[in-house]
This record gives sequence, C-alpha cells and structure tokens, in this order.
Amino acid sequence: MPKRQREGNDLLSLKVMGSDGEIHPLKQIIKQPTVLVFQPGASHADQWKNRDEALKQWMTIPGAPGCTTQIKKYNDLREAFLQCGWELAVIMSHKTKTDLSSIHEQQKLLFPIYSLTEESIQDLESKKHPCFVFEGKTYPHRWTCLVNDDGEISRALDRRNIVPMQEPGQTLEELKNLLEPECLYKPTK
Repeated sequence: MPKRQREGNDLLSLKVMGSDGEIHPLKQIIKQPTVLVFQPGASHADQWKNRDEALKQWMTIPGAPGCTTQIKKYNDLREAFLQCGWELAVIMSHKTKTDLSSIHEQQKLLFPIYSLTEESIQDLESKKHPCFVFEGKTYPHRWTCLVNDDGEISRALDRRNIVPMQEPGQTLEELKNLLEPECLYKPTK
C-alpha cells in the first residue's frame, strides 16, 4: 500500500538560504524532528531607518508585525522544545545572508534561521498558501508545522489560523499534548 501523502510535504522541497549564504531544500537541512516556523521576517539593523511611513504601513498588515517578538519567545523556550525531542528552525522571507547573520547575532538565537528563495515564495503562492504584498514583494503569512523524524510534515499547527500568530508557548503545549508521555519538559511554576 502506498504511503499516504501528509499535508504540506511538497513544501519540504522549498529552497532556503542560510546565514552562510548556501541554498538547500528544506528537507536537506532538517536532521531531526523539527518545529518549523514560517514568518514574514524579523527586523534587522537599520531595516526601518528613515522609513517611518513604510514601518507604519507594515504595522497595519494583519500577521506581518511580531516576527522579532516571536523568535525571541521561541529562543526562550528552545530548551523546552529540545527536552521534548524537537529542534526549532525559523524560515523568513526576503532576507540576505547579511540580514540573517545580523538577526541571529542581535537576538542571540540558539537555533538556525533561513530565508526562502524568490522561487520558493512564488511556489508557495502558486500552491495557494496565504500571502500578502508589501512594497512590491510577496510575503507568505506565518504558520507553524511539525516535521517528524521521517522528514515529513506530520502536522500543521496553526495554518488554519494564520492571523493572529500562534504564540510559541501554545506551540509547545500542543507539541507536549501530542507527545505525552514522551516529552520530559515540565514547566516550572
């Protein structure tokens, strides 16, 4: 009997660039169960310098603002995800190698971040993934999914509810509920 195609597995063929400038298919960079977070992209140094009007417009797009806050929260919870046996990876849009390095350094991230290639953004849009346009560029809306140890997307956690974003703590709780009793993480009160 053929293996059933799970939701979104074709998305793992999307190409991403890392902070080293190398481009790889997503499936190639995922080496263990991973919480994969797609987002428009955290701010980097001088991104909004002398661009007050553009920043105001960005802040009015549902689901666009909040990327930097989101990655900080995931960073704070990384150890809890690791205790559940899951790594984190964040996929952004329209970021250069320098942008990614700057964000990684500024936020002191403990997990890798990547940027979708232009071709991958177009591919997402053609697959009817919800997107928005800002300053002539297409940005996929944020969503979170679980990629299992077979390299398959086993569950899309918040794709059905793209706006507002799912909080990292909610993602951890959903993951724990799926994994009980394997998850060793116990929150401290």
